[in-house]
Amino acid sequence: MDDGNGRWQRSTMNTRSSSRLSRISVQFNNSDDEENTNSRYHSWSKRDVTEYRDRYPCARDDLKINANYKFYTNQISSYPDGDLIDNIHKKWFGDYRLLERHHGYIQWLFPIQEKGLNWSAEPLQKHEIESIKKDPKALKRLLKSYKLM
Repeated sequence: MDDGNGRWQRSTMNTRSSSRLSRISVQFNNSDDEENTNSRYHSWSKRDVTEYRDRYPCARDDLKINANYKFYTNQISSYPDGDLIDNIHKKWFGDYRLLERHHGYIQWLFPIQEKGLNWSAEPLQKHEIESIKKDPKALKRLLKSYKLM
C-alpha cells in the first residue's frame, strides 16, 4: 500500500485471501428452506451443483453432435482463436499470458453438458463421454489438459 510519500508498505489488514482458516466446511443439500435460498446467486449455484451431481438428467443426447470428441481426438480445432488439442498442450503450456488472453478454449478442454459462455462450443453429449472414456489417447489428452491448467 502507498504511504502517501511514494513508498510502499505492507498492509496489516486481513483479507479473505490472507486469512488462514482452521477448517473449511462445504455442505450441499437439497432442501428449499428460506435460509438456503436468500440470494439469486445461491439459487443458481445450488441448481448448477444439483444438475452436475445428478449427471444432467434433462440433457438430451444428440448423436449428430461430436465436436467435443473430435476435439479430444485431435481432429478439429477449438473455436474461436484456438488450435488442435495437441498443439494447445505443446505450444500453450506455461504461457499464462496466452492462456489468459484466450478464454474460448476452456469449454473445449473441459466441456460440460450444458451450454456455456463460448457460443461455438457444443454441450458435451452423453455418447461423447462414453467415446472419450473408451479412447486411451483422448483420456491421456484430458489428463494433459488438467496439467496445463
